Amino acid sequence: MNSITRFFRKIPRLAAIVFFLIWQYFAATIELRRASGSEKEMQRAIARRTRLWAGGLLKILGITCETAGDLSAVRENGGLLISNHQSYLDILVHAAAAGMRFAPNAGIRSWPFFGR
Repeated sequence: MNSITRFFRKIPRLAAIVFFLIWQYFAATIELRRASGSEKEMQRAIARRTRLWAGGLLKILGITCETAGDLSAVRENGGLLISNHQSYLDILVHAAAAGMRFAPNAGIRSWPFFGR
C-alpha cells in the first residue's frame, strides 16, 4: 500500500513537469523568432531561456541551487565549467546557474521531442 501512496503523491509533480516543458517549448519558439536580429542577441535569448527552463525544473523538483563566485563572466563571455557529474541533475544545475547548453551524442537528434 505504501508504494501506491507514493505513486499517487508523484502525479501532481509529473503533471507539473509535463505542463512546464510544453509551455517552455512554445515560449522558446516564440522568443527565438522575435530575437532574430543579431547573432549575439540570439545567443543571449537562448542562454536566458535555458536558465529559465532549468531553474523552473529545479523548482518543480524541490531542488535549491547555490553558487559561489561570480558567473557573470561565464554568462557574457563564455567559459568552461568542469564537474564530476555525480548525477544527471548536474546538467540542470549548470544550465540554471550559467545558461549553459550541452553537446549531447548525435544519436539523440532522432529522438522525438528531445531531439529538437
